[in-house]
Amino acid sequence: MFGLFKTAIRLLIFALALFAFFTVPLGEKTLYQHVSRLLATEEAKDLGRELKGASKKIGDAIQEGASERLEGDASTQSEDRPNEE
Repeated sequence: MFGLFKTAIRLLIFALALFAFFTVPLGEKTLYQHVSRLLATEEAKDLGRELKGASKKIGDAIQEGASERLEGDASTQSEDRPNEE
């Protein structure tokens, strides 16, 4: 019962934060409008492109490492099994 109460409180706080993010003005604009303008700058777009390239390289390296590990495990398992001839 207490867990349900905590979850309800957290959802209420989250809803209030979203409401403030989109509707409460900070100066002439809301926080959403400020963030939108920041993300529209050329520097932010460059950062996004660089992060995308870096994450692709990391993903490729992980995938390559996983493939090598699977191939190594398969060869180890075949060496451990005696021939059934």
